[in-house]
Amino acid sequence: MLRKTPFDYVTDYRIQKSLILIQQPDSNVTEVAYEAGFNSTSYFISKFRKKMNMTPLAYKKELLQAK
Repeated sequence: MLRKTPFDYVTDYRIQKSLILIQQPDSNVTEVAYEAGFNSTSYFISKFRKKMNMTPLAYKKELLQAK
């Protein structure tokens, strides 16, 4: 129905949640990873890069420049 596995769905949901969390000015990648439900920062970065085509830190820097 969703054309993805339950695991992929949960991972995508966690990435979407991290996009909100990473906008906090005092947040860091490790805190965001754990708050979004990832158990490993490196795994979070890998999945984030695959989904967003950039690292979480690059995403945060891009957001800060846009403001």
